[in-house]
Amino acid sequence: MTDQEQKRIFSRNLSNLLNIKDKTQAEVAKAIGVSPQVLNTWVKGIALPRMGKIQALADYFSVTTAALIDPAVPSSSSELALTPTERSLIVGYRAADPGTQASVRKLLDVGEEMRESEAG
Repeated sequence: MTDQEQKRIFSRNLSNLLNIKDKTQAEVAKAIGVSPQVLNTWVKGIALPRMGKIQALADYFSVTTAALIDPAVPSSSSELALTPTERSLIVGYRAADPGTQASVRKLLDVGEEMRESEAG
């Protein structure tokens, strides 16, 4: 794997984690002890951090280093990248009693049926 490919993969994975965890580059940079400019070069795929900083990032995001450097991590994390509102809804659903969860599922089923009938 070329250096450019490694930078691209790291950039993609770091960007996904920033989005998934709803963190700013400035927050992460401060937490791991680098300047925002340095972190931005990683996000843009201009530079790669040393292994110590990769581990610091992994620790900060509570993931393995593979989540940052592995090319097998999906390039599209749309199924994982949630907005704060989506995250809040999921947390609320998980905290709800089984009856409320069943009602939510029924409502979503009705919405799906309506979309299908409009499309068909």
